Amino acid sequence: MYLLHPSIMYIGEAKPAQLDLIMAPELEAQGANAATNLTIKDGYTLVDYILSSIVPLVMWGTVEVTGTAVKQ
Repeated sequence: MYLLHPSIMYIGEAKPAQLDLIMAPELEAQGANAATNLTIKDGYTLVDYILSSIVPLVMWGTVEVTGTAVKQ
């Protein structure tokens, strides 16, 4: 959750989504330590638009990361 843009003002304790923080739990669960064929989608869902319209100064966004987990 952020105001205006994540690099300008972020609300909450966590920093804006970082790729290693998003991927680490899933890689660990699969017993992998790396990923190939990564696809990163950053955007808004219908729920994000609804929440943003209710509180116009706060913008919600969604980050989706897909790829293949591999063990090196």
